[in-house]
Amino acid sequence: MSKVKQKIDSRQGGLFEYLKPERPPAPGSLNVSARVRQAVSTAIKKSGMDRVDICSGIYKLTGIEVPKSTLDNWSAESRDLAGDIIDHNGNKRWGMSIDIVAAFCQVCADYETYLLL
Repeated sequence: MSKVKQKIDSRQGGLFEYLKPERPPAPGSLNVSARVRQAVSTAIKKSGMDRVDICSGIYKLTGIEVPKSTLDNWSAESRDLAGDIIDHNGNKRWGMSIDIVAAFCQVCADYETYLLL
């Protein structure tokens, strides 16, 4: 028994046609890391909390220890071009994991960083 191949309706649009932007992104508009750093810095300032307390809150929510120096690196503009960020296990780190972002936003009561993802 052979299968009959159904013809595709020519009026039906392709799935990926809806994902294409109407115009190409502006130069520099996809530099998300700079926007995340700015959002992290702003959230820390708006929270009024000490950075050590924020790290403690992240640890309580996730069980992942985040040193103050790492939090400083995530918010420092000078770290944008640095590729030498290494975690306590000796692994290269490229930024905040999503678990840390969620906990950071909860601790600081600011969700701008989360909305950038």
